Amino acid sequence: MFLQQVGRRRVPCPPSTSMRVSSTTRRSWAFPSGTPRCLSWQSNSGSRSIISGNEGGDSSTVGFVTAGGRYVRFTQSDAGEDELVRFVAGGSRRVTGAQQIGTRDWTVYGGDGVEALWVSDFGDVRILIGGSGTDEEFTELATTVGVAEPLTP
Repeated sequence: MFLQQVGRRRVPCPPSTSMRVSSTTRRSWAFPSGTPRCLSWQSNSGSRSIISGNEGGDSSTVGFVTAGGRYVRFTQSDAGEDELVRFVAGGSRRVTGAQQIGTRDWTVYGGDGVEALWVSDFGDVRILIGGSGTDEEFTELATTVGVAEPLTP
């Protein structure tokens, strides 16, 4: 059983069927998609959204609770990077760094008192990692995503 931190307590993570996206839903997206295999993490949420703006598009998010009890978000979208970051962050963010994980470059967005967002352009799809996870947990997810085979729409 996985636990998550809620206030001062650690409580069981609710099971989620968010890892299962129907083939009909997948076919409606204009971008290849996939779900990372983080075997030590528990998926606990999922959502699908439409991002508006000149470079808007569809997005799919799966939330995970890591083995350490922290929340990490995995979002994939065919929206442009700026629109994706604004949508997830609820406003603009500035670039505060960069990471190279495997063969992928990740742009790090942040600021004082806000969670970091890592974004990488995979061609037809942008991947965003965010949440309260550690750099090591973000790196684990980025590594897994970098080697995963996407499912085509």
